[in-house]
Amino acid sequence: MRGIYSSVTDIRRKVFTEVARMAYEGTDYSHIEELPYKIVPGEVERYRESIFLERAIVGERLRLTMGLSLRPIDQHAPLVEGVEESARPEKYYEPPLINVIKFACNACPE
Repeated sequence: MRGIYSSVTDIRRKVFTEVARMAYEGTDYSHIEELPYKIVPGEVERYRESIFLERAIVGERLRLTMGLSLRPIDQHAPLVEGVEESARPEKYYEPPLINVIKFACNACPE
């Protein structure tokens, strides 16, 4: 909601800041794997029941912010998978427009 600051707003800003920094600096995308640790530092969870869950959600948010699709929950894949295809200027919209990270929201409708 507009004008109401929350922990989700803080994480969203950090994610957009890091993606914008990568785009502006033109850096190598291989360090994306380190960004969840930079955005959610430390060993103690602040927003969820597990620090690992917080970082997994941030990783998916990073992918969605860069225009990538959600990864299947039951398959292991690195965060950088598909980044090169997404970094093209000819990249087009892929449905769905609104993505729900299933393990991030227990009460969100499909």
